[in-house]
Amino acid sequence: MPDKRFKGYERRIAKWFGTYRTPLSGSHSRHTSSDTLHAKIFIDCKLRREFRSVWRYFKALDSLAKREGKLPALIVKIPGAGNIDSESIVACRLGDLCAISEEVVHVCASAISV
Repeated sequence: MPDKRFKGYERRIAKWFGTYRTPLSGSHSRHTSSDTLHAKIFIDCKLRREFRSVWRYFKALDSLAKREGKLPALIVKIPGAGNIDSESIVACRLGDLCAISEEVVHVCASAISV
């Protein structure tokens, strides 16, 4: 019987993070409710079309970023969520995650050394 598409997606994403897909992922697992067995990151994989508005924003951002030779990162916050900007959500391509993370680490290291 062929594997379900979402299971293959979860396996591929887990591999990106150096781990494995959680058997019986979700609340049915005895290990974790995360889709992967990563020790420090709770990863939830969604293979759905309902996130179209995020994709629409990201595609527009992507074309602008390409023109300027930059990496696209979409930052989303719910209005009225207070002044806690660190609660914002970041959307970027998985392939760009390492490069974007390196930039953030560089800024954090500079802030600490000041």
